[in-house]
Amino acid sequence: MILVAGLSPAWQQIAQLPHLRVGEVNRARSVEWCASGKVLNVGLALHRLRGLADDSPDVQVLSVAGGPAGKELQAQCARWGVPVEWIATRAPTRVCTTLLDQQTGRTTEIVENAGPIEPGELAAFEAAFRERVRDARVVVLAGSFPAGTPVDLYARLARHTTAPLVIDAQGAPLLATLAARPAVIKIGRAHV
Repeated sequence: MILVAGLSPAWQQIAQLPHLRVGEVNRARSVEWCASGKVLNVGLALHRLRGLADDSPDVQVLSVAGGPAGKELQAQCARWGVPVEWIATRAPTRVCTTLLDQQTGRTTEIVENAGPIEPGELAAFEAAFRERVRDARVVVLAGSFPAGTPVDLYARLARHTTAPLVIDAQGAPLLATLAARPAVIKIGRAHV
């Protein structure tokens, strides 16, 4: 099994605009909503790729969700058949917006930071991780941290596995995991 874990999923709004005019009213030609955020994007991609080979391992995602956007996120992942274990949070799931300018082909992202995770919620996430990681052949830790999350969280989680570790993070959380000697580190182009 491949375990994908992270604390910052998003309910994503994607709006197509004829032309984005900053400082003016813009009317969208179409708007779509979908589950997103690194943790879910990785989990969904692995889940869909799983069908391409008979010996592909199962995928299990571990994440958090709260509020109305969290309910939408959970429902869509269930419809897609992505196996996700959700830890309920008081903080609502963040909503991010992608603006597609059809005239220029440019994309503008408006990214909401994830709300803080309460200590009991974080403890539940860590306990679920420790339980799930026992069966993992590969572990992926993906995404940014909500405000107030200890920067060594991914490093602490990494101590519970001997499976190859993939890290998709940046800044202090990434640096804190280096002692765990991850097999793969994904660094975004904007952060190089």
